[in-house]
Amino acid sequence: MSPRAPERHPLQRQMPWLMTALAASAAAMSLAASFDARFLALLAAFAFSAAVLAVSVPMNADAVREPDRDGRAAFHTLRRNTRLIALVYAWGAAALFAIYLLTEVKWRHGWQYGTAMAVVAALLLGYVHAMGQPGSRWATDRAIRMAGALARLHGLAAGCGLAFLVGMGKLATLKGDWAANHVFLVGGLTIVVLAFMAANTHRRLLGLPDRD
Repeated sequence: MSPRAPERHPLQRQMPWLMTALAASAAAMSLAASFDARFLALLAAFAFSAAVLAVSVPMNADAVREPDRDGRAAFHTLRRNTRLIALVYAWGAAALFAIYLLTEVKWRHGWQYGTAMAVVAALLLGYVHAMGQPGSRWATDRAIRMAGALARLHGLAAGCGLAFLVGMGKLATLKGDWAANHVFLVGGLTIVVLAFMAANTHRRLLGLPDRD
C-alpha cells in the first residue's frame, strides 16, 4: 500500500477561493470605476480584505493554540502569513491594472504603482519559496527570529503610508487617482492588520518578550 499523502494545511485548500475573491474584487472595482461608482468600488475592495482576514484570523489563532507537531510552528506560520500579505499586494496590482488599463478612468501613475505592487508580491513569494529550500539561510533560527521584527516594521511602514494618504486629503480627490486611493487605503489597512498579527503570532510561538 502506498504511503498516505500528508494532509494539506487549510490555507492551501483556501487559496483557490482567495484567488477567486481577488479576481472578483478587481473586476468589480474596474466595473464600478467605469461608472464612477466610487462607493461600490470601495465596497468591492473591502470585500477582498474581509476574505483575507477571515482566513488569517483563525489561521493565526490555530497556530498558537495547536502548534505544528514538527516543532517548527514559527517557520510554517511565517510562510503562511507572508503568502497572505503577498496576496494583498497581488490584489492591489490586479485592481490597479484592471482600473487604469481597462476603463476610461485616467491616472498616469496607475500602471507604475500596479507594477511596483506586483514586484513586491513576487519578491515576497520568492522569499517564501527560498525559505522552503534545504539549507536556506532564510530558514535559520536567527533569520526566523528576525522575521517578527521585520513584520512589525512592515506594518509601521504601511501605517505611515495610510497616515500620509489621510493627512494629505487624498481620499477627497476629484481626479482619476480616486480609485488608486481606494486600493491604497484598503490594501494598507489590510497589510497593517496582517503584519502586526503575524508579528504577534511569531512572538508567541517563539516565546519571545513583547519586543523581538
